[in-house]
Amino acid sequence: MAWNGSYEALREYLRDFTNIGGDPAYDTNGILMLLLALTDNLRESPQALADLPELAETISPGQAAFLGQLAHWAAQRQRAE
Repeated sequence: MAWNGSYEALREYLRDFTNIGGDPAYDTNGILMLLLALTDNLRESPQALADLPELAETISPGQAAFLGQLAHWAAQRQRAE
């Protein structure tokens, strides 16, 4: 499946995304599913894995902190199960 728009248009769409269908409610689960799909995409790409040190340089400190919190909460839940 190919995106026919520009990278910047997709990035801005995803940055401003709140919900499919224009509902004003913020779809936290839907947004997390998009993030996880992108995570799976990166994890399954040999090129992305090879580029991880360089790719990590593009992550802001705030983004890194948020991803770290998310990973921490996920690890705690998995330990509790």
